[in-house]
Amino acid sequence: MSKLQKLGVVNIEMESAGVLGLANRVGVKAAVVCVVLVNRMTTDLPQVNKQEFQQIEDHPMQLITAYLQRQIHQK
Repeated sequence: MSKLQKLGVVNIEMESAGVLGLANRVGVKAAVVCVVLVNRMTTDLPQVNKQEFQQIEDHPMQLITAYLQRQIHQK
């Protein structure tokens, strides 16, 4: 993990690969948005307060919504 961190890797998302593989197999377009909440090199517990956690939780949906709105308006 230290070598990967030095190379700039900040997250390894394993579970989503299975979901994306299944979606691909059945012909469904899919994407994954990941949020890194903890640095596993230092802790396993989030070091954020409730307000920060809410912002972190809301941000992916805001990102997805903005992307979908751009896609709709381009067509």
